[in-house]
Amino acid sequence: FLTELAEPVSPSPSGETDPKSFPGEWWAFGVVLLAGAGLRLALLNQPMAYDEAYSYRSFARHSFVEAIGEHNSANNHLLNTLGMFVTSRLFGPQEWALRLPVFCCGLALMPAVYFWIRRQSGGPIALMATALVAVSPLMISYSVDARGYSYVALAAILLDDALRRLDRGEGSSARRWAV
Repeated sequence: FLTELAEPVSPSPSGETDPKSFPGEWWAFGVVLLAGAGLRLALLNQPMAYDEAYSYRSFARHSFVEAIGEHNSANNHLLNTLGMFVTSRLFGPQEWALRLPVFCCGLALMPAVYFWIRRQSGGPIALMATALVAVSPLMISYSVDARGYSYVALAAILLDDALRRLDRGEGSSARRWAV
């Protein structure tokens, strides 16, 4: 899904290299991604918090219909419940397995932010923004807390990118994302 987000910044009319880029940008981007992944991975097996345990015990451990059909509690983030439901069936009710869907969203958020900002402002600013997401305690927490917050953060970036592209008239792929 990030391939459309990763479309390059508009090339210059003369076909020159992108002035918003810098040498070693992709290496630096890789280092930032690895650092962010490492920080998240280090916390993946921490003890469950109350909200995480409540979400699993009250929703995700039940049948699919019960898990997704429960709307009496604002604590039931439906995408998170679906993710926990699937991963607990595949890997068992381990902390890391229940957090795997949000962990993946947290990892995907870093390149999503990079390409979203790069298209608007260029490589150096995109790299700084991505580094902030990679080391932000709150974003790290969202990535290892079996709750729906990392889904919301990722969806916000993807939706804003799609709407900006629609506003610039950049075709049907942006329309698909916006819908």
